[in-house]
Amino acid sequence: IDVEGAEVLVWRGMRETLHRFPEVAVIVELHVEQNQKRAEEFLDEVSGTGYVLRYIGYDGNVHRAEKSKILGNPREHWALWLQKS
Repeated sequence: IDVEGAEVLVWRGMRETLHRFPEVAVIVELHVEQNQKRAEEFLDEVSGTGYVLRYIGYDGNVHRAEKSKILGNPREHWALWLQKS
């Protein structure tokens, strides 16, 4: 998903699909610097629905991340890997 700030709207629109396919992984490009408040709202929404915050690092591996790490690095272009734990 690469929607330039509309991540929370897309996530909400996907609720039924995510419920039907709980094993799915979703990859989201997130630019915190564009709108920190929207990014925080999106991360809260994701965490609140039981998805674990992970990101794809420059090494190609998936790493666990805390909301504070993502928001604390606003210039980073985050490739988030979102999947239920």
